[in-house]
Amino acid sequence: MERTPENRTICTGNRQAAQCKGSAESKTKNSPAMPAADGFLRHSFLPVRVNCHPELLNYRKVEREFFTSLSYLCSLYGFAMPDVSKQVFPFNLQCAYEYARTCLKQVAPALQLIVIQDSWEVAYLATVAEYDTDCWLYYVPVNQLVRLTQRKQKKQAQLLLSVFAYLYQVAKMPFYTDSSSYLFYEYEMLENWVQDDPENAEDYVTQLEQIRQAHYFGGKLLRQIRHPYHLQQFENRVNRYAPKTPADTELQEVSRELLQLYKRYPKNHLFLSVHEKLLNPKVEERLRPNQYISFCWNDYGILNNTLIEMVNNEFQEYSVIDLPMAIQIFDAPQEKPCHDLDFEKQIFGLITQLMEVLNDMQ
Repeated sequence: MERTPENRTICTGNRQAAQCKGSAESKTKNSPAMPAADGFLRHSFLPVRVNCHPELLNYRKVEREFFTSLSYLCSLYGFAMPDVSKQVFPFNLQCAYEYARTCLKQVAPALQLIVIQDSWEVAYLATVAEYDTDCWLYYVPVNQLVRLTQRKQKKQAQLLLSVFAYLYQVAKMPFYTDSSSYLFYEYEMLENWVQDDPENAEDYVTQLEQIRQAHYFGGKLLRQIRHPYHLQQFENRVNRYAPKTPADTELQEVSRELLQLYKRYPKNHLFLSVHEKLLNPKVEERLRPNQYISFCWNDYGILNNTLIEMVNNEFQEYSVIDLPMAIQIFDAPQEKPCHDLDFEKQIFGLITQLMEVLNDMQ
């Protein structure tokens, strides 16, 4: 809901007061300033309307759409329509919105109320439920797949390849060696810092070697998980996998659950329900999902510790996080509250579980 500007500039000019002709002796002396009247303090002013939003000029249409939408919201959640008949446009909309938001918080504290528009309607209400990621970094390490391949643990490596193929091809998880990913530039920056500061020889040699491994093996893995074959073989590999250790069993379980999720939601991905700037639209510096969701090289050692510290320092500067959300639009009567975040709850939980499995396999 746009508010009317609080500060307005009033252009003034210095004008010389007109004076009656007369002798200099007849001019009265300046008298002391008298106390100003306090009527200004007791007077209430109507809101100032500006024409920066031409769609609001047809105020009757805006009011009709807004209050019709509000009636649907009140009907669903069981609170009365507000009486704002004595308020003028657009202050009547603002008062009604604040009333509805307060009532909604009492019956559904997790929901947020917003006013949106589309190409057909100018102002109607919608409720938003966000999936809270708990400020986690969903960075899935890939170095364990390299180790499985080097140890000739073919079955584990193939199954993990299919899991990664699903996360990359379908769930759209960014890969750190892809130049379009956020971590690509973080690793690049980290490499420059290491090369520019070789004072600590042990850290310098270790981190530089890990960075080179990350580039080399990451490039090879990206070419593999991009191939459609590994996704096509996902179900076959899950069914044929024969676990021998507890870690193998955990890998099979999380792989099977990801496969079932893929079958239930074949077109859903991690960013499908993210609507950037829908909430707090005026905030430019915001944490976006592609920054806290990604494949990475590893999740231990000097390189990883430095990377996480660098990322966390940057993320502390953001005041807003763009999260997955479910939106219910009140452009028609609604039978029940509907904010479906089932896919998001499952996939973020399974990614966390997969990260734990990969850590146990070290």
